[in-house]
Amino acid sequence: MDPEALLAEAGWLKRLAVTLAGDGDDADDLVQESWITAWRRNPDVSQPLRPWLAKVLRDHSRMRRRADSRRMQREAAVPEMNETVAPDDLLDQVRLHRLLVDLVLELDEPYRSTVLARFVEGQTSAAIAKRLDVPESTVRWRLREALARLRTRLDDVNGDRKNWSPAVLAFARKGVTVADATKKVMLLIALIALLLGGVVLLVMNPGSGDPSSTGVTTSGSGAARVHVGVAKWKLGAFAELRTDQRPPGWFAQEGVKPRRISGTVRVDGAPASGALVRLEDEASRVGLVSQRQTRTAADGRFDFGVQPATRYDVGAYLPGRVATIRRVDLRDPRLDSEHVVVVLEPCVVGLYGKVVDASGGPIAQAQLLAQGVIGTESDANGSFDICLNAQGHAPDDRRLVVRASGYGTVEIIAPLVGRVRHHFMLSPEATISGRVLNAKGEPVAMANVRVNWDEAAPRPGTEQPAVVHAVSDANGRFELSALAPGRLRIQALARGAASTPTIVDVRAGASKEIQLTVSERGVLRGRVLSGGRPVAGVAVFDRAELPTYQARSQITSRINEAVSQEDGTFVLDGLSIGTLSLGTSPYRLRSPASIRISPGEQSVDLDVEQLGSIVGTVRRKGKAIPNTLVGTSGTKWTNRRTTESDETGRFVFDDLAADEYLLFGHSPAAGAFVNLDKRIRVEPGTRTEMDVELRYGASISGSVVDTKGSPVAGAFVNFDWREADDLSNCTTDAAGRFRCTAMTGGGAYRVRVAASEASAKPYDFVGTPPEPIFLRDGDAHVDDLRLSVDARTLRVTGTVVDRADQPIADARVFVNAPEIWASVPTSVTNLRGEFELRDLSPGSYGLLVIGEDGSRTLVEGVAAGTTGVRLVLDAAKCDDSIDAKLGRVQREAPSSIAHRPPTRVVWDERIELLGWDVPPRRRVGEPFQILLVYKVLEPIDRSWKIFIHLDGPKQRVNADHEPLGGRCPTSTWKPGDVIIDRTSVRVDPRFDAGKYDVWIGFFGGLAPNWKNLSLSIAPEPRHEHHRFKLTSVDIEK
Repeated sequence: MDPEALLAEAGWLKRLAVTLAGDGDDADDLVQESWITAWRRNPDVSQPLRPWLAKVLRDHSRMRRRADSRRMQREAAVPEMNETVAPDDLLDQVRLHRLLVDLVLELDEPYRSTVLARFVEGQTSAAIAKRLDVPESTVRWRLREALARLRTRLDDVNGDRKNWSPAVLAFARKGVTVADATKKVMLLIALIALLLGGVVLLVMNPGSGDPSSTGVTTSGSGAARVHVGVAKWKLGAFAELRTDQRPPGWFAQEGVKPRRISGTVRVDGAPASGALVRLEDEASRVGLVSQRQTRTAADGRFDFGVQPATRYDVGAYLPGRVATIRRVDLRDPRLDSEHVVVVLEPCVVGLYGKVVDASGGPIAQAQLLAQGVIGTESDANGSFDICLNAQGHAPDDRRLVVRASGYGTVEIIAPLVGRVRHHFMLSPEATISGRVLNAKGEPVAMANVRVNWDEAAPRPGTEQPAVVHAVSDANGRFELSALAPGRLRIQALARGAASTPTIVDVRAGASKEIQLTVSERGVLRGRVLSGGRPVAGVAVFDRAELPTYQARSQITSRINEAVSQEDGTFVLDGLSIGTLSLGTSPYRLRSPASIRISPGEQSVDLDVEQLGSIVGTVRRKGKAIPNTLVGTSGTKWTNRRTTESDETGRFVFDDLAADEYLLFGHSPAAGAFVNLDKRIRVEPGTRTEMDVELRYGASISGSVVDTKGSPVAGAFVNFDWREADDLSNCTTDAAGRFRCTAMTGGGAYRVRVAASEASAKPYDFVGTPPEPIFLRDGDAHVDDLRLSVDARTLRVTGTVVDRADQPIADARVFVNAPEIWASVPTSVTNLRGEFELRDLSPGSYGLLVIGEDGSRTLVEGVAAGTTGVRLVLDAAKCDDSIDAKLGRVQREAPSSIAHRPPTRVVWDERIELLGWDVPPRRRVGEPFQILLVYKVLEPIDRSWKIFIHLDGPKQRVNADHEPLGGRCPTSTWKPGDVIIDRTSVRVDPRFDAGKYDVWIGFFGGLAPNWKNLSLSIAPEPRHEHHRFKLTSVDIEK
């Protein structure tokens, strides 16, 4: 039985007990007796708890009345006798009583006052929340955290928990012979014993391990709640999957033997002793296996033994070094998985700050994990400091996941420059539970249930709901805990089956129950051949899973794919029914161009050809440089690739189409870069050797101080040689020191200092601004530059309300900076809807608010220092309340549409373009409106943004936007709706005059991994990037 579920029922159970007993003290006894019954009998968690507890309490009430009646009859006939307690027993009880009270009083705030208010003063969680002006779920989390700390302290004082938990249980049953005034303290002790129930059950009721009585398995912070039966079921399920000859594709690839994962961690060219190393895969993410971690030996070695054939993340960490992830794919027969090398670089990019709740209270022991794998924890004050991948050839390489017990898990894409101060404000966790069923209504076991944020195009520099996984048990039950509130998309994937993505709105501290129905998907068996010979190590996938503009080698996130073995064979599970286009990497697929997938299994031979490759070594002054970002770009902008050099400085591009390529390299650790100006001709099947020498490593270092001469920490420093288009950015450390590197030299660099990369304008210099700093060449260095600035920062405070002027809690408010990769100040509204954004330099800012239902509002022109800003947030729904300036939603198409397409234009068989209105000509700098009319044909299972591109002679005008100003996400569109969308466009006065072609479409994803919604019907020739040309606009000066 989940102890926290019992705790949640404490309030109403006490009220029922008072009604039945007619006396507060007797009611306390009834509640305690009911809890003890719950410990002993361990009720079925698949059934509602409240009716079961009510029956237990009523039974105890009836037994107490009968016992009281018999006692009164005996007392009438027998002289009064006083109950006595043995002196030694009484002493032990009093000592335990005193210890528990002392431990409560030793708790840090806000935990001590919360426990005393709840259990000594008898206040409800709601009353405490109202008094403290925090969400009620925050109070519940503080109680859980306080009781967890009490358990730890009891461990410290009394040794192993199994030694003291029976004594606490006995104490909770019997109480102690003290005055009635301490009755509420008895309630406190009983509740402590209740939350020790997980241990007590281990001692008293080991359970059957029957999956039908285990409830669910969880991942994330909720894993601490798993009881014994679930633990046994998980172990059995994992063991069964490891021996399954036909495992689900998410767990392992069929027909591929397990292999060993081992290797070495290195620092500064030497083995790293004592480094923490963790192993992550889908099995650990869904909670089937506990955390697999080890420490490196004196020789830097680690060994995780033999593991199933799937894709793994190996993470290594040492304080002060980059938390580094290496991907190890045991499906690839070419990979040497027993000699993995992880190089921990010095810290260049990272985040530091605090993790707090909506009231500003610190959250201790929050985990901050690079790519959700490895990292650090916040201290007792909520403070943290973590170093991340300094460049990363994909946004996911700089992803930081933040999770804490009782709170929703969030993630952020770290900024590209320096060590940036960023505070995380977490909301109480939400929970989604339910069942996975097939079309016949039968439970589906071993389904991977995944939930992620339904945001069309997330902003990298702000925290957002993180991806959370769970797995269904034998009854199809699952629970997703540790969810951040918001509009979420949930899907279940099983062997040969999957559900349609479902949109769910969850609020902070709330729970939802849903049912996911999976339908059959196809399984493809085949061979990869080139010239009739098998080819090993080729990834096979559905091309629809790739971002529109990216090759497979550029995607670090997981997609559904298989890898060919030595005999060329592969098994790809979970393919959508219908006609699809397969992709292969690093070889190009020649045939078949498409394949028809039916339910069940089918076979195919894939004919591939080898692409071109460029290989080489990165050096700086003759020394090989590991972990360098190396890139290549062809004449077609889609022929762009990036990779990282290995521990020896070697890099490989092996999937290059015929083209002419330029190479570049950048190493933040070495502080140097180069852009080669000689193109390399690549043809299919050719291999070119080209080393990269990092020529440019000029640097400027110094310090930033304020008007009093005190160091300015976390300042953003920028050096810019405008004439050569060369710049360098860095940030100051706690002592105000900075070092900006990787400049070409040969010119004079202007300097500016700002509060952050997101600042509206830089700080003013104290006195005369510094002259531009001259750097002779790419090896020049200027040290000890002192920059004195007026480092005043301001804040913005305000309230988020709805149309009825009612406050909205748990809405996220952040600065809408033009630099999308910048880390920006963020806040979460409290119960009164209030927020505060700090550390803003003077200037004007846009504020973006996102509600739990995906609703949003953007207010521009808010000056730093403003207080009392009132932001009105409308619900995310398509109805008549939408401002007509943004558009309309109606059931009938307008009678007059200015322009219509010559033939049908339909995206994904779901959205049809009915027409548009675009003016034929405009002047530069003059705003004009574009009106688009769509009809919804089928439900849309995710949110998409509308893109509008005006492609001119040399420049592009980008008018991407949320449908109807964010009021009407595509996931809320209903079949039959006619959507009239309006947006304003302006051509920059600096742009050239001429003809601008107007293209439209739908897209989602994080830059540069955008994915365009596919065009299913359109006039020929259809554009390869699924966009449709409306018309042209003549732009005049």
